[in-house]
Amino acid sequence: MTARADFDVGPLSWVKGEIDHAIQRAQEALRAFAANSGDAAQLKSSQSHLHQAHGALSIVGLEGITRVSEELEGLLAGIEKEASLRKSEIFRVVERALNGIRAYLDQLMAGNPNQPLRLYTLYRDVVTARGGHADPTDLYYPNLSFRPPKRDKVAGALRAGESDKYLREQRGRYQRGFLKWLKNDASGAGDMRAAIEAIEAAQGPTSQRAFWWVSLAFFDALAHKALPQDLDAKQLCNRVEQQIKRLAEGTPSVAERLMREVLYYVARAKPATARVREVQDAYHLAQTIPAAESDGDAVEENPALKSAREHLTHAKDAWNKFASGNPPSLLAFRDSAAALKDDAEHLGNADLTALAGEIAEVAAWLTSNRENMSEVVALEVATALLLLENALAGFAHLSGEFAQQAQLLRSRLVDCMLGKLRRTAPELPLLDEMSRKAQERLLMNQVVSEMRANLRTIEQVLDAFFRDTAKRDELASLDKPVHQLLGALEMLGEQRARESLGAAAEEIRRFSGAAHSANPQDFERIAQTLSGLGFYIEGRAHGKVDFETAMQPIAAARKEEADAAQPVATVEAQVAEQQRETASLYEEWKTKPEDGVLRAELKKNLAALQKDAGLIADQKLEDSAGKALKALDKTSTMPLTPFLREAIEKITAAAAPSPSPEAAKLIDASAEAIDAELLGVYLEESDEVLATIREHLGTVREQHASKEALTTIRRGFHTLKGSGRMVGLMRLGEAAWAVEQTMNAWVQEERAATPGLLQLIELAHEYFSDNVKRLKAGGVSSDERSLVAAAERVRRGEALEQAPPDAPGALSAPAAERAASAKAGLAPAAAASAPVAPTEPEEFVELGEHRVSTTLFAIFSGEARAHVSAIREEHEILRQHGVVSDALLRAVHTLAGTSGTVKISALSDLGYALEKALQKLATSELSEDEQSLVGEAIDTIETMVTSVVELRVPRPVPELVAQLEHIGEQAAVSQESTPEEKEPAPQSALSREADSEAAEELAAAEPDDSLLDDLDLDITLERRQRRLDDDLDPELLQIFIDEAHELVPSVGSAMRDWRDNPANPALGQALQRVLHTLKGSARMAGAMALGELTHHMETRVENAMSVKTLPTALFGELETSWDRMGILFEQLQKPRAPHGNLPAVAVPSESAAADIEAPEAVPEPVPLAGAQAAAAKPVPLAERELQPKALLRVRADVVDRLVNQAG
Repeated sequence: MTARADFDVGPLSWVKGEIDHAIQRAQEALRAFAANSGDAAQLKSSQSHLHQAHGALSIVGLEGITRVSEELEGLLAGIEKEASLRKSEIFRVVERALNGIRAYLDQLMAGNPNQPLRLYTLYRDVVTARGGHADPTDLYYPNLSFRPPKRDKVAGALRAGESDKYLREQRGRYQRGFLKWLKNDASGAGDMRAAIEAIEAAQGPTSQRAFWWVSLAFFDALAHKALPQDLDAKQLCNRVEQQIKRLAEGTPSVAERLMREVLYYVARAKPATARVREVQDAYHLAQTIPAAESDGDAVEENPALKSAREHLTHAKDAWNKFASGNPPSLLAFRDSAAALKDDAEHLGNADLTALAGEIAEVAAWLTSNRENMSEVVALEVATALLLLENALAGFAHLSGEFAQQAQLLRSRLVDCMLGKLRRTAPELPLLDEMSRKAQERLLMNQVVSEMRANLRTIEQVLDAFFRDTAKRDELASLDKPVHQLLGALEMLGEQRARESLGAAAEEIRRFSGAAHSANPQDFERIAQTLSGLGFYIEGRAHGKVDFETAMQPIAAARKEEADAAQPVATVEAQVAEQQRETASLYEEWKTKPEDGVLRAELKKNLAALQKDAGLIADQKLEDSAGKALKALDKTSTMPLTPFLREAIEKITAAAAPSPSPEAAKLIDASAEAIDAELLGVYLEESDEVLATIREHLGTVREQHASKEALTTIRRGFHTLKGSGRMVGLMRLGEAAWAVEQTMNAWVQEERAATPGLLQLIELAHEYFSDNVKRLKAGGVSSDERSLVAAAERVRRGEALEQAPPDAPGALSAPAAERAASAKAGLAPAAAASAPVAPTEPEEFVELGEHRVSTTLFAIFSGEARAHVSAIREEHEILRQHGVVSDALLRAVHTLAGTSGTVKISALSDLGYALEKALQKLATSELSEDEQSLVGEAIDTIETMVTSVVELRVPRPVPELVAQLEHIGEQAAVSQESTPEEKEPAPQSALSREADSEAAEELAAAEPDDSLLDDLDLDITLERRQRRLDDDLDPELLQIFIDEAHELVPSVGSAMRDWRDNPANPALGQALQRVLHTLKGSARMAGAMALGELTHHMETRVENAMSVKTLPTALFGELETSWDRMGILFEQLQKPRAPHGNLPAVAVPSESAAADIEAPEAVPEPVPLAGAQAAAAKPVPLAERELQPKALLRVRADVVDRLVNQAG
C-alpha cells in the first residue's frame, strides 16, 4: 500500500484509455439520470462504469486517487437509495470529481508527480455530500518501504518482565505529558517526546521501529511549534497513546493509517530540528506535498492544453515508431502533428504555435516522400517534440528562454526540409541536453520496439502450447526470440530482468521434453513473468520504470512461496481478522444461543475491534462495533435481535465488501441471467457502439494502416465485452472479448488491416447487430462459438474464407456448406474447384423406412434446431404485437422444405400447412383461437424436430394440419367478403419491378435496336467467360434451391439499394455478403456455373469498394450478370440440354404479361432424375410464387428511353 511521487506511468499507459472511456460512459449515464431521475437503469450504468474505472485504478497502484473513486461509488450508491441526494448540486460534485480524476491522470502521463493531495478539494466535496468528514491523510500515500538508518550502537534487549514494566512506565510518562500539553503547558510536548524516544530506543531492528523513529520527528516539530496552525494534533497524539497501549499489552503491530498520518504532519512541518529534516529526507516527503496550497485545486485544466498534451503523446509515440523502422506510423504522426498544431493555436503562445506548425510541415514533407527521412531528421524532430513536451508540462510558467529555444529549433527543422542537414548539436545548453535525451529516447524506442516484438512472439507460441500441449514441437522456435531478448536486456544492463527471463526460458525448455508433464501452475507462473517483463519493457520506453513494481505479482508469489521475509504486521490486517472472527462467532452463537461462553467471546472481540477501529481512524467501523456491544448488553440469549443482527452485518460487510448488485447477479445467476433494468441501457449503448464501429470500419477500408480507427474499433468491442458481462450476457461478452484479443494484435503491432481482419470485424458487427435485434424483440442471444473460432483463425494468420457458420445477422452460408467444410477441413472454394471422391463408403442413418446419409442428417439436425429457435422468437413477436414477420414465414418454409429432403413427411406437411395459414392470416388480426392453434402447431413442430434428432420418426398429425388449412380458408373468405379492405395479391417478380401498365407500354413500344444490341452483347460476353461444368448433388440441390429462392431476389434488392445510394459503403458490403453466401451454397450443391458467376460478381464488388470512386459501368455489369444468374438458376430448376447460344431476347407480349401475373398458370418444375424422391411432393403455392419466371431484365435507364420513344 505505497505510492511514489515518481510514479511509473508504464502500467497506467496500458489502461489509461479504458479508464477515460469508462469515466466518460459513467458521466454520460449520470447526466441522463439527472435529466430523468425516473430512469434508474442509467444510474446503474453509471455505477457500473465507475466501478470498472475504480478497479483499473486499483490495479496500477494509485491508492490516493482510488480513494476518491471509492467515495464517488459510495455517493452514487447513496443517490440510488436516497431521493434527497438527487439534486443538481450533488450531480455537479460528481461531475467535477470525475473530471478531476481524468485531468489528474492526464497530468501524470504528462510527467507531473503523483501527489493525490491535489485532489483533496474535490475529495472533500464528495465526502461532505455523503455527510462525512474528510481528512487529508485519506489521500496521503507516501512510500512506506523506507527504513530508519542503522544505529551506531545496538540497543540492549529487555527481559520479558522488565519490558512490560518499562513500557507501562513510558506510557504513564506519555499520558502525563499529554495532559500537560492539553492544558497549554509547553513542557508536556517534551515529556511526550521523551517517552517516545525511550520506546524507540528499546525497539530492535524491526519494521516496527520505523513508526517510533518517525514519531520522534513529529514530537520534535510539536515541541518546537513547527507545525502549521491548520493541523490539529490532539487526535493524532491520542492515537499514538493507543498505539503505546497496544505495545505494552504485547501487540507490536502498527496501524498503517497512523504511520501515514504521522508522516503527513512531519511533511507539513518546518525543518526545525535535525530529526525532522532526517525523516523528511529519508521518506522523500517534499515530493509528496503539492508545492503550494493552491495546487490542491489545480486538477481541472484548459481543454486545449489537455488536448495538446494528448496529441503530443500520440505524436511522440508515432514518431519514435516511424524512426525505429515502422513506415505506417508516419501517417499517424502526420495526423497527430496537424491536430497538435490546431491545439497550439488555441493556447495563445505564438512561439509554441510556430514550433508546432513547423513540426506539422515536416510531417507533411516526409509524407510526400519518405526518402527524405534520415537520422538527422529523426533527431531534430525528436528534440523539437521534447521541447514541446517540456513547454506544455510547464505552460503556466513559460519563460522568455522558450522563445529563443523554439526559434532555433524551427530554423533547424526548416534547414532539414531544405536539405541543409546540421550534424552538430544546438548551441544552447538546454537544447544540447534535450538533443542528447532525444537521441537516447530514439535509440531506446528502437530497442524496446524489437524487444516487444520478440516478447509477443514468445507469448503467442506459449499461448498456443498452453491451450494445446500437443503443440510441443513449436516451442523449439522460441530459442531465437528468447536469445535476442536476453541480448537486448544485457545490452541495457538490465540484469534482474535478464535473470527473470532466463529462469522462464529454462522452464520453457523443460516443457519441450516429451517426458515433462504439463502443470497449470507452471503455466501461470511463466505467464505472470512474461506479463511483468512486458510492463517493464513498456516502462523503459517512457524513460523510467521500477522493476519491483512491474514484477509485483510474480515477485509477491515467489516471496510467499520461498517465505523469504515475514510480512509486516499491521493493525489493519488484525482488524480484518477480527471482523472475520466476529462473523464466525456470531454465526456459531446463532446455532447455540444458550452458550454463554460464545457470547462472552463475541463481546470481547467486539470490544477489541472497537478500539482498533479507532486507532486506524475507521469511524464507521468503530460506531458499528459500539452499537453491536450495546445491543449485545441488552440481550443474553437472543442473537437474532434486529439491532444486533444489523450491527453485526455492518461489521462483517466491512470485512469483505459485498460485490455490487450487478456482480452478485452475475455470480449467482446462470450464464445468461440478464439484468432487465440494465438491458435497456445496454441496448442503447450497443447501438451507439456498433454505429461507431461501422463508421470507423469504413475508414479502415480506405486507410488500412489507420491506427486511430483500429483503436476505436477495438475499444468498441472492449465496451461490448464489459457491458455484456455487466448485464449478464456472457455469450456476447465472450464474443466481444475474442474479437478484442485479435484487434489487440493489430493495434499493438501497428499492422495494416488485412482482408481477413476486415471480414472478421464485419462478421462481428453483424453478429452483435443481430443479437441486439433479438434482445429488443424479447429473444435470447445466439451462440458465440463460431465467431470466437473465426477470431482465433484471424489471430493465427489463417485465411477466413467464409462467415462463421452460426454468425447470425449475416446471410450465413447454408448448412450443407458448413457441414462439408467442417468435415473436410477445406475452404468451400477449394473444395469446389477440385472435387475429391470420398475415400470411404458413405455412412447412413435409419429414419423409419428411409436411409439418410450421416452428412445430410447432421446438416438437417443443426439447421432444424436453428429454425425452431428462430420460429420461437418470431412467434413471441406475433403473440405480443400481432405481426406475422417475414423471418417467421422464412423459417417455417425452410424447415418444411428441408424436412421433405430427409423424408420426414409429417414435419414437412405440418410446416407447409402452418406456412399457408400464416400467409393468409398476415393481413388480419388473429383471434384467441387462432393464436392458440398457431402456438400448438409450433409446439408440435418443436417436438417433432426433437424426435427426428433422436432418430425417431414423428407421427403425422392430420387433424392439426386440417385445422390449419381450415383456418387459412376462413381468413381468405373473410378478406374476400370485404373488398374495401382487401390487400393486393402477391406480386410476381416482374410486377414488383414495374406495374402491369408500364409492362403494357413497354410491350407496345418499338425498341431502339442499338440499345438491345448493347444489352445482348453484355450478356453474350458474360456467357463467353469460362464456365465450370455442374456436378449436382441430388440431395443438397433441393436445399440450395429453397435457399436460393430467397438469396437470388436479395441480390437484386441489395444491388438496387446500392445503386440508389452508391456513397454508402454499408450497402456495398451487404451486397458482397449475400453474393458470398450464394456462392458457397451453389458450390456445395455442385452448381458450379452459378457459383463461378457469383464469385466474379463478388470480386467485382470487392474491387469496386477498394477505390474511392465507383466505376461508372459497375452497376450495368452487375445487372447483366444478375440477368445471367436468373437464367442459370432457372435451368437448375428445369434441367434441359445445354444451348449453344442465348435464347432470343424478346419483349413480353400482353398475354405473356398476363401469364406472369397468374402464378397458378406456371407449370411445375421438372425435378432432376436423381432427386425424384426429394421433389416428389407438390410445391406449395408460396414456393411457386417465389420461383423465377422467364423475364427480361434491363437497366433502368434503358427502360426510360424505351418508354420515351414509345411516346
